[in-house]
Amino acid sequence: MCGDMHQHTTYTDGDNPIRTVNSMNHRFGLDGWANAEHCGGWIKDGYDPILSHGFDTGQYARFWDDRRIFPPGNILGDVSRSYGHRKMWRWQSLRDHSFADTLAARSVYKKRALIQGLEWHVPGRDDASVAVLTGQFGASPSARALAAFEYMFDDSDRDQTGGRFQGWTKSRLTGYAKAIEAARRLQSNHPGAGWLIPVHPERANL
Repeated sequence: MCGDMHQHTTYTDGDNPIRTVNSMNHRFGLDGWANAEHCGGWIKDGYDPILSHGFDTGQYARFWDDRRIFPPGNILGDVSRSYGHRKMWRWQSLRDHSFADTLAARSVYKKRALIQGLEWHVPGRDDASVAVLTGQFGASPSARALAAFEYMFDDSDRDQTGGRFQGWTKSRLTGYAKAIEAARRLQSNHPGAGWLIPVHPERANL
């Protein structure tokens, strides 16, 4: 089988919207893939109204705080801004937006394995590709388990309030100890239902 477990779109710092990336995955013959955006907070969504043109430069991405498109109050958690726009924390865009796109794509690419993942900013180390498959399939699929992991353990997620209302508790540890806590939680709560794979192996401090 041929797949790609580490992909970015205009949800974070990729150049192409998620529908374009999914289309190219299919065109190149991948058997499966995982959307694995950076964690933390980002200002744009992955919208793409025109798929037929192929690659583009993200000009169709929309800002989360554009009130002409999104209703007031659609961004949860602590306020953080970049380039004059309010960020949406990745746990929310995972839970409410990019996973919805992944679900929609499954109905288009029915013979492919489409998974929601993330690029975890590992505390005290470099990055890792992570997926929590718990809840992603079945009668009522969701990415809540993955979103909770991002909120609790990502080193770039500075939100202190958004997850509290969902019963998520932010890790109190820092650095490598926090990374070990996160890995142990994956192992104990989701055995055999995901992965944690270091990326960028050419970098130091892995």
